[in-house]
Amino acid sequence: MLDVYKPFTKCPSFITHLGLIGSDDRELSGGDPPYERQPVAWIRSEDDLWHIAADCVFNVPADSTVTGFACFTAEGVAVGATELLGQTFVEQGRYRLLAAETGVLGTFTPDR
Repeated sequence: MLDVYKPFTKCPSFITHLGLIGSDDRELSGGDPPYERQPVAWIRSEDDLWHIAADCVFNVPADSTVTGFACFTAEGVAVGATELLGQTFVEQGRYRLLAAETGVLGTFTPDR
C-alpha cells in the first residue's frame, strides 16, 4: 500500500495507471511483448480502502527484477509508489498485481 495515513474520502481517480519498478528504482521498459503501464479503475472495499477494480497483468522483460509499483496520473506524473516482494525474471514473463491486495488509503493529492 502507499505510505499514507488517512482514508480517501473520494475515489483516487487521478491515479489512472500503475507501473512496475525494477531493482534500479526505475520503471521497467523493453521486452517482447513490450512492458506497458496498465490503466486502472477504483472501487471502495469493505475495509474502507480504495482498491483497483481488476487485477493488472504486466509483461516483464527478461533479466528484470520487480521490486515495487508506482501510481501515475493521466499526464504520466508519478504520485506515489510502494515496495513489493522482489521477483526476478530470467526470461520474459508476466507479473500480476492482485486487485484485492492492491490499493491506497491516503490523503496525498497531485500538485494541481
